[in-house]
Amino acid sequence: MAQRTFLGISDPATAYKGPLLLAAGHRPFFLLAALYATLGMFFWLASLLDVITLSTSWHGHEMIFGFGTAALSGFMMAAVPKWTNAKPVQGALLAALIILWLIGRIAVFSEIYGWLELLHLIFLAFLIGRMIYGARNKRNYIVPALVLMLAAVNGLYHYFDPGLALRASAYLLPTVIVLIGGRVVPAFTQNALRMSLGGDIICTTPAWAERLALPSVLLVVALELIIPDTIITGASALFASIVLFIRMLHW
Repeated sequence: MAQRTFLGISDPATAYKGPLLLAAGHRPFFLLAALYATLGMFFWLASLLDVITLSTSWHGHEMIFGFGTAALSGFMMAAVPKWTNAKPVQGALLAALIILWLIGRIAVFSEIYGWLELLHLIFLAFLIGRMIYGARNKRNYIVPALVLMLAAVNGLYHYFDPGLALRASAYLLPTVIVLIGGRVVPAFTQNALRMSLGGDIICTTPAWAERLALPSVLLVVALELIIPDTIITGASALFASIVLFIRMLHW
């Protein structure tokens, strides 16, 4: 029988005696993502009813840098220790990461202290970077860099052009999904099909499409920042979509 494969979000193997919520990073951050997705709708409805004043850029920003980064943090806290065989982030360090995310949800309203919101992604990149680089996990060296790029684009939102930053981040966050999804989706699908249908089912990916997937999406991000709303940027997005479509054909 084929071996069932899961994303490692089980209880940490190391002894931990603190609060259960801080025993593994996916617990608080997946919870925060779910809660914020719900509360965010109430905030936006209150704005539509003129109870509070929120801009459309706030809505776009919090979808990506509020809800999106909470989900991203939860996944990274679950996956990176498994990739590197490192001790998971727990206790005080995890609490600090949570607090920085919460501070960010308040700082987004401030023109003076907006920079505080950048600290969450920078600290997340540090936490996963020290595991990845410490383990010399070369396959994932790009992951902390992508998180830092997301923090840099968030800085553009606060101090340069919110609209431009949101368009770029709407491509940049899915870039992480392109990278990680290209590994876990075919593997999980393959295992599920083997269990349900039997046989040696293999989900294949063309090598050239795998090599082009991440650079093609990153090119869209770069062009969106440099020459937004041009036919060149649109053509690059079309090219990236074709590469990703071919990449997924045999999944």
